[in-house]
Amino acid sequence: MLPKCCDYRSCINVKCSFIFSIKPENNVESENREQQQQLNSQPTSNWYIGRRPRTAFTNSQVSILETVFQVNCYPGIQLREQLAERLDLDEDRIQIWFQNRRAKLRRSLRETRLQLVQTAVADLEVGHEVIVEHTDKL
Repeated sequence: MLPKCCDYRSCINVKCSFIFSIKPENNVESENREQQQQLNSQPTSNWYIGRRPRTAFTNSQVSILETVFQVNCYPGIQLREQLAERLDLDEDRIQIWFQNRRAKLRRSLRETRLQLVQTAVADLEVGHEVIVEHTDKL
């Protein structure tokens, strides 16, 4: 019985791909041979076959993307397409780069706020100790 998500010919779901790779053969030799062939043909990582390779941005590409990000962190489709053409990248990679960069900015701001709060709390504790010591002397 096929899962609801797909059929075996178009499946990219990892669980389904695994299920479809299981063959109901009882011949141990053919199973071992097939497993060995799969191991030899597959990359050493455990990613499923349909995964796109990671994009490696050059320093000049990152520099231009950072410059654009400082001006506009939400570029429209036209600007992304222009960047893609100029940088020799796919437009969807440009879009993902901006999404990741915005997430990095949010994370950085959150960490900065946390550090400010921790510093303020530490200053309050020190200030409280000074006030307690001062009132004890009176």
